Amino acid sequence: MTSSSASSTIMKPRAHTLMIPPSGFKFVPKPGCFECYDIWCDRCESKDRRIIELEMRNNELVKHITLLQSKLFPMAEKAAGSAAGGGGGR
Repeated sequence: MTSSSASSTIMKPRAHTLMIPPSGFKFVPKPGCFECYDIWCDRCESKDRRIIELEMRNNELVKHITLLQSKLFPMAEKAAGSAAGGGGGR
């Protein structure tokens, strides 16, 4: 048993030459494997990049909306308080 476990850890020469990806595609190595690759399309990569950009923009807009709400709601509370106080004096 020890000889089989020792032989599994020995680096074997490549069984085949690595493939060249077609144009517009690239190979991404799978973790833990030295010869297996997933194929990855440039269009998918640009789509992922665009999604990340949109998420960042969304976070910026959320911060801006939160800031505007914090400025707007205290004004609305003051206006409601003065209107209620002015109307009750009659």
